[in-house]
Amino acid sequence: MTQRSAGPVYARDNVAALAQHEAIARIRQRHIATDSQASEATASDDAATQQQTVLASEQAALVRRCQIMKSALFNAGKRLERKQAAGQFTFALSGMYGFLVPLFTLQFEPFLTALVTYVVSFTAATAGAVSFVVAMLYQQQDLARRARAFYEAGRLINKLGKDTKILQHPDSDMLRRSMHHYDEVLANCENHDEIDYEFAILGYRPRDNKNGRLDRWVSNRRRLDVRFALQTYSMLVAVWLIPPMIGLGIWLTLAK
Repeated sequence: MTQRSAGPVYARDNVAALAQHEAIARIRQRHIATDSQASEATASDDAATQQQTVLASEQAALVRRCQIMKSALFNAGKRLERKQAAGQFTFALSGMYGFLVPLFTLQFEPFLTALVTYVVSFTAATAGAVSFVVAMLYQQQDLARRARAFYEAGRLINKLGKDTKILQHPDSDMLRRSMHHYDEVLANCENHDEIDYEFAILGYRPRDNKNGRLDRWVSNRRRLDVRFALQTYSMLVAVWLIPPMIGLGIWLTLAK
């Protein structure tokens, strides 16, 4: 009986095994490709999330900056308005002073010595001269126009802050335009004083004294109020004090 050759059977088995290995290799490659794509997608999502977090942080920082700058500009406008009002009131009283003192010396001349009459008249003339010089200086400062400019800039910054706050999913171009507009508004406005910014940083009065924050707020506010009064009203107080002090010094010197 003739035996069948085993060669072709082994060949077919080898071919089948090779095909099976190739199929397994292709499946593994597909799994590797899928895992790689999933990793890339996850990395891309993480990068997008990180970028969105950075943009949200920059957006919040710009909104906060707009709020502080708005308060500082409004404080500057209010300070100049109060300075102008105090100056007008002081100049009006100085005019009355210059009018009433000569009238006083004229009406009570029989009861006054010559020295008192001369000293009072000189004091009134000095007060009038000082008031005129200060009035000219105040007029050159143009306080009313500058206050209006501060208020207008504050309103623009306030609008910019509100528009930036309501942005949904802002991109870098949006924030760049907002920052450019912010810088542009400030470039067209004069610089506020340091005290205006400090008032803005201090903010509103706390509702409670948790961790002593109310006590610190009151202490800082009093310090700023004293600085504000000195900065705003010091020249006006000098208009009232210098002439009487000069007159008193002359009277004490000549009365000896």
